[in-house]
Amino acid sequence: MAQGRPVGHHFLPRFYLKAFSFENREIPPIWVHEKDHVPRILPISVVAKETHLYSTKKNDQESRDTINETVLGKIEDYIAPVFRKILENEGNIILSTEEKTHFAAFVLLMSDRTPRAFRIIDKSFKKHEVETYHKAMGQMTDKDFKIVYESVLSRHPEMQNVSFAEAKQIMLEGPTVDNIRLSHSAGIYSMWASVEQMLPVVMKMDWKFWVPDDNRVFFTSDDPVVATIRDERGLLRPLKPGWGHPSVEVTLPLAPRLCCCVSHGGGTGRLLLGDEGVPFMNELRVIMSNRFIYSSRKLDLGGSI
Repeated sequence: MAQGRPVGHHFLPRFYLKAFSFENREIPPIWVHEKDHVPRILPISVVAKETHLYSTKKNDQESRDTINETVLGKIEDYIAPVFRKILENEGNIILSTEEKTHFAAFVLLMSDRTPRAFRIIDKSFKKHEVETYHKAMGQMTDKDFKIVYESVLSRHPEMQNVSFAEAKQIMLEGPTVDNIRLSHSAGIYSMWASVEQMLPVVMKMDWKFWVPDDNRVFFTSDDPVVATIRDERGLLRPLKPGWGHPSVEVTLPLAPRLCCCVSHGGGTGRLLLGDEGVPFMNELRVIMSNRFIYSSRKLDLGGSI
C-alpha cells in the first residue's frame, strides 16, 4: 500500500466528533460509552473509526484501494465550514441555498456511511435493490443520464476527471450481488447517486435547530441520524430510513447544546426544547445505537447499550 493512504476510516467525521469533546485542543478527548465496557476517555482520532471500512480489495485481492475515504475527506472539507457556522450561531442562522445543500448532503451521508448502514446495504440492497436499479437504468435516456452526471459534477468538483461516458457506464453496470463492495468506482458513485436522489426531498423539508431550555445536553452515537414517525396512538417510534413519510421527523445531534430536526412541516428556525425533549432524543440515540455512545461528559446509561 502506498505510504500516506488512509487505513483507519472515520465513519463519523472528526469535525463532528470535536463538537462533542470537552477540551479545546486540536485532537480533543471525548467520553466513549461502549456496550459491555466501562466508560472511558479517548482522543477523537481513534474513535468512530474502522480499519478499511470504505476501502475495497483490488483485482489481486491483496492490496486495497482507498479512494472512497480520500473522496469523503475532500467532501468533508466543504461541509465542515457550514457545520461550524451553524454551531457558532447556535442554530440561529439562515443558510444560503448552497450552504443548505451542503448541510443536507452531510445529514444524508451521516445516515448512510455508518457501519450498520453498510451491513444493511450488504444484506438488503444485494437481494432487492439490484433488480430495481437496473430496471430504472434501463428506462433512462441519454438526457436523463446527462442531468444526473452534471448534477453530481456541479456539487463534487473532485470528480471532474470522470467523463460522461465513464459515469454512464458505471451507472449502467451499477451494483450486482457480487460487486457491491468490490468496485470502488461503482461504490462511491452509487453512494452519491443515492444522496443526489434524496437531496430534492430533504431540501423541501422544514429545518429547525433545537436548543435545551435547561442544563441538559445531547449526546451522539455510532448511528446518530434517527427517523421517527407518530403511530396510530400518536406515539413516536423509530423508522429507518422512511424519510418520505409525511409525519417523519429526522434528528441529528450536532453538539451538546444543539440538535438538528428535519420534518415535513412544523416550522423552521431555532427553538427551545423542553425538559422532556432532550432525554427523549438521547433515549432514541441509545435505542438506535449499534455499539457506541459518544458524549462531552460521563453518562450513567445503566447498561442500556
